[in-house]
Order: sequence, then structure tokens, then C-alpha cells
Amino acid sequence: MIYGAINVTGLLIDHGVWPHVAWLLSVMIDQAMCVSLIGDRVLHQYARQDRWVTALQWSTAVMTLILNTARPALAQDWVGVGVGVGIHTAGPVLLLLVTEAAGSFQRQLTAIIRDLQTNLTNAETAERHNEIGPGRHRGLLTQIHPALERILGPNVHHPAVLELLPRCGGPAGLRAAGRAKLAN
Repeated sequence: MIYGAINVTGLLIDHGVWPHVAWLLSVMIDQAMCVSLIGDRVLHQYARQDRWVTALQWSTAVMTLILNTARPALAQDWVGVGVGVGIHTAGPVLLLLVTEAAGSFQRQLTAIIRDLQTNLTNAETAERHNEIGPGRHRGLLTQIHPALERILGPNVHHPAVLELLPRCGGPAGLRAAGRAKLAN
């Protein structure tokens, strides 16, 4: 936000905008971009998307890009124009790519968590109905916590494991507790 405000404020003052309000344009666009980014992340938490949020995100990104690159683009030095535009493009483009990647990460992680929750719910339901044996239960546990196989080996299906896992909080907690404490 500060980077854009400095670039855009100078550009606007050079083009006759009153200095006391010149700084507002960049801040308003950046705030709109933040609103779109936060709104987009919240919607993705609930597996939703909205075209207006996407339109706001892209339009503010384009506005930021144009305003940050306008000053070097308007310069009379054509050798410096390419360098100036390239330098001033880096910030807005990086911001846009990071936010798009964040949305992708969030969608993928949400899908993974949903799949794991479904697997766990199905395993709990099947266990209540005695529909799965120790081998299947072991497979589900090691799918959720792959480190369990290394730590517990063939004892993954032991009834004590089901009691220790919630108490210790997973494989990291089991490792932190140590053998002596777990044996007690």
C-alpha cells in the first residue's frame, strides 16, 4: 500500500491534483483490493465463489498496475520507460499472483480437510456397526496420520491407540510424551 501510494501520489500531483487529496486514490484502490481479497478467502472457506468479488479483485489489480506504471510510461526517455514500467509492474503483479495462489491453496486444503473428515466419519460409523476390521481401521488411521505407521508399527490397531491419540493429539504428541509416559 505504501509503495503504491508513493508512486500514485507523485503522479497525480504532477498532473494537477491537489496534494492534500492526491494520496487518497491509491489508498481507496488498495482498500478495495483488500476487501476483495478478504471476501474471496471467506467465501472459499465455505466453497463459494462470486463473480463480483472476482471482478473487484481483478479491476483493482488492473487499476493498481496502470497507476503504478503510468509515471514511467509517460516519461520521454524510451530506454528508461521499459525499465521503469518493469520495475513498477513487479509489486502489483506479485500481489495479484500471491492472492490467486492463496485462493488455490485454500480451495485445495479445504478439499483435503473435507475428504479426511468424510473418511473419519465413515470409519467411525463403520466401527460403531463393526463393519470394518483392524486392517481397515489401521489403513484409515495411517491415511490421516502417516507418521503413525512409523511410530507404532504393527500396534496401530491396538485399542490403546484409540485412547492415546485423542489424549496426546496425534503422532507429534505421542512422540513428545515418550515411551515411559505412554507405558504408564
